Amino acid sequence: QALTHEDALAAVDRSDITAEPFKTVDELVEAITTEFTPYAKKLRIDVLRSNTSSNGAAYIIHTAKGGGFYIEYNPNILIKRSKEGVRAAMREEIIHAVHHQIAMKMYPGMNPVAASQAFDTKIGQSLSQEERKRIEGVYSNLKTDADYGAEYLRSLTQIYLYGEDSAQFMSAG
Repeated sequence: QALTHEDALAAVDRSDITAEPFKTVDELVEAITTEFTPYAKKLRIDVLRSNTSSNGAAYIIHTAKGGGFYIEYNPNILIKRSKEGVRAAMREEIIHAVHHQIAMKMYPGMNPVAASQAFDTKIGQSLSQEERKRIEGVYSNLKTDADYGAEYLRSLTQIYLYGEDSAQFMSAG
């Protein structure tokens, strides 16, 4: 059954949203390190601070020599969000990392980028117009079936696990 606007509002009511910000960048970095490094280690990925990244947080599939997978975050961007907004953003990237590992198991003969694209594309192609519109309401830059599939799967996972979607924190911080 498709999620509705009422489902989203109920998730907001169940969440522990506060507008409380981190007081300093160092406090934010410590919170991210403490909460998310253990999960990242289990996934065999790193959580890396980048003061130059244009993203608040992003899961990166690095294809250069040596490769590797990691979550990159810019504390100077994330500091503008509430504590729960930062937490939601980092959860989102952990979820993308888990989905990527599933994709690599489903498509073992493909390189990591191709496996991820194939997995997300298959999901994106299965979405109804209503589901696509719902995702477009949050992400205006989606162009491919893979883009839609990745964000739809992430959103469903986040709501299922936490009763909230990181998108609810975007306007509030």
